[in-house]
Amino acid sequence: MTQAQESLARFQARREEALSKVDVDLSRIPEKLSGNVTDIPRQCLSQEDIGITESSAQSLLASLAEGTLTATTVTKAFLRRAVVAQKLVNCVHELLPERALARAKELDEYFATHKKPIGPLHGLPVSVKAHMGVKGCDTSSGFVAWAGRSAPDDAELLKILIAAGAVEYVRTTEPQALLMLETKSNVTGETVNPHNIALTPGGSSGGESALQALYGSPLGIGTDMGGSIRSPASNCGLYGFKPTTHRIPLTGWTAYNIGVETIWGTAGPLCPTFEGINLMMKVILDAEPWRKDPSLHQMRWREHAQCINPKGEKKFRVGVMWDDGIVKPLPPVTRALHEIVAKLKLVPGVEVVEWKPFHHDEAMEILVGSLSRSHTSRLFHPEN
Repeated sequence: MTQAQESLARFQARREEALSKVDVDLSRIPEKLSGNVTDIPRQCLSQEDIGITESSAQSLLASLAEGTLTATTVTKAFLRRAVVAQKLVNCVHELLPERALARAKELDEYFATHKKPIGPLHGLPVSVKAHMGVKGCDTSSGFVAWAGRSAPDDAELLKILIAAGAVEYVRTTEPQALLMLETKSNVTGETVNPHNIALTPGGSSGGESALQALYGSPLGIGTDMGGSIRSPASNCGLYGFKPTTHRIPLTGWTAYNIGVETIWGTAGPLCPTFEGINLMMKVILDAEPWRKDPSLHQMRWREHAQCINPKGEKKFRVGVMWDDGIVKPLPPVTRALHEIVAKLKLVPGVEVVEWKPFHHDEAMEILVGSLSRSHTSRLFHPEN
């Protein structure tokens, strides 16, 4: 075996060992799976676990803040559901039961002493895409050659979530090199869509979307450059949000393109509920991450009422692109665009304008042929 293969084998052994530490009955899962598997977790879990894991993030946080649920109880329920989800759709890059339960115990002790939550995410299990740095954990970005590399510290974003009271319990799968609209690598294999396991959950944050579609996570973090939050959210019926670049800290993330400034990626939330998106963004930006990373915009999270002034002279302008002038979207996509445009036009203070792209055919020609000398010269010498 090569050194890379040995490192991969060690990681995969650790992955299976961590999953085996969670006590959950997997015997009810059929040997042969097909079609929609979203109902199967209910056959493997207790009624208490089902009630907890199928509650919204907001509902769980309210119960945790009241003391009617403990962080340990909630964390154990989501650990069990994550193991079931992994068995069904292969969405777990790495489970962290020991770290999660130690953190949950710490939060329960704090609540018992102070009679209040430690922060706005007190006791809430939060899932993260695997290339977010977690101290001591694998950071392969889907590359076999990088298997066994470990993060020296938690990513800055993870530190914010932990300071807010979150419990980090699972890292979700991602494709090799990340820049794919499906989730498949030689490190963890292929992740499939819980609504139809013959289909993809999207990518590159497909582990997140697959896990959440099975209620294995109430709230999670993905990343997006060319659709990697939006595609999985759409494929699995979730809410996803790609923030503007330079709003969310990326210090401590691992990817092949770190340091490349031509096309910036960003991190953002995925959640089964819209309110969870709002919650996550507010928690992150209330921490003022720009104080540690000066490259970030000093912009807080604004509520709907703060963005749109119905009586203001300056309207909130939204552009809509029906197509790129080359390829027409499928009818369901066009229908969705028409629906949202119709609703936006009813909102006072919002102006909807049609936007036509600039020479997408030429841009695609340059992109596809960018490895050839003739096209590369055009990229660097536009006067030619």
